[in-house]
Amino acid sequence: MTAVTELSWSGFNTRDIVSGHSPAVLLKEETIPAAAVTSLTAVMSSEAIHLIAGTGPDFVVQQIGRQDTPQGGIFTASVQDGRLSIARDSGYRGTVGIFVFSTGPHRLVIEVPPSFTGDVSLQTSSGGIRLESAFTLGQVDLRTSSGGVRLYHDLTADSAALSSTSGSVRSEGRLSITSHLSIRSTSGGIRLNGRADAGTFDLSTSSGGIRAGGGLSGSGRLKSASGGITATLALPLGNVDAETSSGGVTLTVPRGHEFNFLGDTSSGSIRADFELHARGNRPRNSVAGLVGSNPQTTITARATSGGIRIQFNN
Repeated sequence: MTAVTELSWSGFNTRDIVSGHSPAVLLKEETIPAAAVTSLTAVMSSEAIHLIAGTGPDFVVQQIGRQDTPQGGIFTASVQDGRLSIARDSGYRGTVGIFVFSTGPHRLVIEVPPSFTGDVSLQTSSGGIRLESAFTLGQVDLRTSSGGVRLYHDLTADSAALSSTSGSVRSEGRLSITSHLSIRSTSGGIRLNGRADAGTFDLSTSSGGIRAGGGLSGSGRLKSASGGITATLALPLGNVDAETSSGGVTLTVPRGHEFNFLGDTSSGSIRADFELHARGNRPRNSVAGLVGSNPQTTITARATSGGIRIQFNN
């Protein structure tokens, strides 16, 4: 049994007014008992999706938007085989409203009870996705076609896939991912301000730089088609491959870590805090280096147009 509240203009709250937009109202609120829920899926079209940690025993879902939103644009929620599914009316073909990330009036707010640690999949066509609290979850999949992905607090998960077709991906808290961390942006940068620990990782952007300043551990790839790469690597550390077609690569490595280094650039210098030597008669600027007497990992940096800098942390 779910408790459903649908509000018209009488449900208007002044905190939902957004400057420069039509007033926003609480269109619908629904409470779903958490006892039967093992995973959460939300698919929307022109709304941002905000995930927040609740204090009560149940899920609470709110949709906030303009008062003239047609009934077909209101979400429905159902639970089947342990999966809580939230979506717009499947037959709705209404006009998509204008959305501005983090300030637009259209948003779906999902309050998650403390007892929930299952899988989460959030997807929206036009709007940002925000995790506004710390969470411990299973498999996490966050996708938006037009808008950014923001994680404001710590996320602990079995795996995490964060993707934006047009928008940046940014994490402020600590990411603790047991298996694989995938972050992709077609048009926008990737920024990890907090530490990110993963078994393996794949960070890729077609247009925008990559910055991982809080410490990135594990093994994997950093790739940017247009933009620089700056990353602070952390232990435990496996093989790391950093590549950019347009921009430089700067990697900071833990002092005392033993590794092989391979550097390759078409246009730019290669500098390191250890001795480098040329790799044969290659037409490109190709070098190799060795740190320690028994390295088990390899760090590779490639830049088509830009320099490479690899340094030890203080």
